[in-house]
Amino acid sequence: MAATASSGATAESAHAAASTGLMFEAIQRGKPDQMAVASTLSRVDTLSPTEVLAMPNVIGIGGFFFRAKDPDTLAAWYKTHLGVSDFWRQATGATVFAPFKQDTDYFPADKQWMINFRVDDLDQVAAELRAAGFQVETRPDEWDSVETGRFARIHDPEGNAIELWEPPAAMRG
Repeated sequence: MAATASSGATAESAHAAASTGLMFEAIQRGKPDQMAVASTLSRVDTLSPTEVLAMPNVIGIGGFFFRAKDPDTLAAWYKTHLGVSDFWRQATGATVFAPFKQDTDYFPADKQWMINFRVDDLDQVAAELRAAGFQVETRPDEWDSVETGRFARIHDPEGNAIELWEPPAAMRG
């Protein structure tokens, strides 16, 4: 059971709720507003321990499960090329959880999900993936900004879209 904060919401928690609402609305429209995303993501890392404890019981993502044609080969690919293994410890930071409209063009229409991995050096990760023979798509003028960071897209061997995200400098430890 989560601990409760003192009575009444603080101005900070009200701001967080408003920012999260703005970001969610922008995502629902299919074109996330970069300033809303940046505002929400920068706010997430500044919650006080009391605010975090006062939140609902979900405290993070405990796993990501999906079907695969060849689970062993796909698991080996993720471990080899992205460093993600069955019990993987992540660095702390913001995680965006955002259902998209059914007709979004943000990721392939034949897929129900797209995972986004935070990376500490997008150029290095992209170079290593390209050296291993993988296509890495970047669109700096369309996807990247000072407020939201830098992005790239790849696909795993089964065609699942993967977004790589290097957060902006202001959001890195």
